Amino acid sequence: MDWETRINGSVGARAWPVRALEIPFNMIWRGMGDVEIVLVECFGHFPDYAGLDLPLVEVPVGLGWLSGGIPGSEVSVLIRYEIDARFIQELEERRNGAGPVKMMLNLNLHFRKLEIHRLAPHPGTRQQEAITVRSVSHPMRQQVHVAVVIQRDQWLKLLTALQWDEFEVFEVAVRAMNRVKGFQKALGHLRAAQGHAASHTTWSFRGKRAP
Repeated sequence: MDWETRINGSVGARAWPVRALEIPFNMIWRGMGDVEIVLVECFGHFPDYAGLDLPLVEVPVGLGWLSGGIPGSEVSVLIRYEIDARFIQELEERRNGAGPVKMMLNLNLHFRKLEIHRLAPHPGTRQQEAITVRSVSHPMRQQVHVAVVIQRDQWLKLLTALQWDEFEVFEVAVRAMNRVKGFQKALGHLRAAQGHAASHTTWSFRGKRAP
């Protein structure tokens, strides 16, 4: 493959102005010649939680030309997924205190190559040297797949950064606590409160105002 993609650091999160997970990537050109990366598309899913998908997002790049085989032939791209309270609640209910959280991301890299053509002198003319013609190729695309694993402790820190519930996060083994007096009632109150907060959010999963 001509492109190598790897996470640059770790997954981050922010709560303002909207809740979002942020995934930093480095796109490294390993092919021959010069290329310009124009756009990165990303979509994915959580393999352990069927049906919990991440929609397609587009990140324009266009930061100049990269030369193959030269150190530093890479570009940094930040993939940002805006998420709302309903999405976090569903993920947390299905996670049920387990870990790690796994994501499978598909990235479409849209780029163009710099093509160089050398034209020999035409017989019968005064032209003595070859002419070099540079042109840009048609749009090209390569898809890469990246597995992202967020360990349990790191995920809890992300929940705090997302201001999920806005209080200290505790992991409770629900099945083991079912026989404790009052636990089911307390758990019911907690889920009702989370559901109430989720029903009053004004942001959809894609970060647009809900009607």
